[in-house]
Amino acid sequence: MPKIRQYAERDARTDFRKAIEHARTDAEIRNTKGLAEAVGIPYTSFWRLLQEPENMTLGQLRKLLKAIPLPAAALLAFVGYERKEVKNYEQ
Repeated sequence: MPKIRQYAERDARTDFRKAIEHARTDAEIRNTKGLAEAVGIPYTSFWRLLQEPENMTLGQLRKLLKAIPLPAAALLAFVGYERKEVKNYEQ
C-alpha cells in the first residue's frame, strides 16, 4: 500500500507559518503586528489569516510577498506540492 501522510495539511500550515515568522525576522520586522502594518491588513484580520492561511486571498498573499522575502519552496509546499517536487526550489 502507498504511504500516506495523515496530517499533511496541518503540517503544511504549520511549516508555512514558521516560514513566515522566519522571513519576518530576516526582514527585521519586530513582531506580527509590524508585519500586519507592512502588509496593510488590520492586525486582527492578519492574525486570523496566520491561523488559517488557506483563507488568504491572492491579493493578501501578494502583499505578504512584497513585505517579506518568503521562500518559493515554502509557498509551493503550502499549496500542495510534494516535498520531492519542491526540492528544486529550496535554497
